[in-house]
Amino acid sequence: MHTLTTNLILPIQFKINSLLKNTMDPRTVVITHIKMLHGAPKEDMYKHTDSMFTDSSQVLKTKIAASQFAVAQEILKHPQAVVVQEGLDHERSYGNDEIGEEELSLFSKETFDNDFAKLTSQQREVLVKHHAAPILCSLGLIPKVYPSIDPDTWSQLHEDIEAAKNNMEQLKETEQKWRPLREAQAVDHCIKAAQDAGMNDVLLVFGGGHDFSRIKTETPTIYTAPIDCISPISEEEARQLAKPQRVATESSNVNVLQINQFKKNLSDLKKLLESPDEKDDEKPPHP
Repeated sequence: MHTLTTNLILPIQFKINSLLKNTMDPRTVVITHIKMLHGAPKEDMYKHTDSMFTDSSQVLKTKIAASQFAVAQEILKHPQAVVVQEGLDHERSYGNDEIGEEELSLFSKETFDNDFAKLTSQQREVLVKHHAAPILCSLGLIPKVYPSIDPDTWSQLHEDIEAAKNNMEQLKETEQKWRPLREAQAVDHCIKAAQDAGMNDVLLVFGGGHDFSRIKTETPTIYTAPIDCISPISEEEARQLAKPQRVATESSNVNVLQINQFKKNLSDLKKLLESPDEKDDEKPPHP
């Protein structure tokens, strides 16, 4: 019911926004926060025993991939909006690829027309590693992805994350320390992105635990209802999809059975060829 309601409300909301644009200040920036579940800042955080995450690393990564897949689908629904990405400190554009060709070859426009459950484990891993918006940009499905943070701020934040050495309490303190500035800069970059593209609508792809609507700006700004892409699949679905794929094992079992049967047939044939023919044993009578 929640998904159905969301799917009905969001198109209506964007239509209302379009009508409002006829009467609002043309400089107005309309920001829609797409709430996402994103990857850990460092890969080894998935394996750390003092992790804030209670899921196994593969279940957690499956949830992140599902969230990013949902984000990609939402972005593709709104071609009239520019995209601002959390954690990005520089502009990304089509043709300036930072994703390897091998990883990118796993995706196409049709990938995001299907269900998440149909993705391979390799596709899910790439979604966790690179996130939805940069992948769409590298595929040429969106022209640009705009940053949400200043390079200097990102550099200092990264230094604090490294200094925390996976200590979760220290990481939480780091997050709280930088949160106000990160949120303020994200909104500022939304305005800059809209002005650069000559558009009004902005999709701000950011973690779910943020409220941007309280941030005041000099530029006329409207904050629409957030789009929740944090948990598009259930806990049970995530656990099932996180299980190692057994197709190869089952295929191997079939091959073993086939080989054993072939060996038996070969043995039977060999015995048949080695045994004398009954007709050969019947010697003709002497004349």
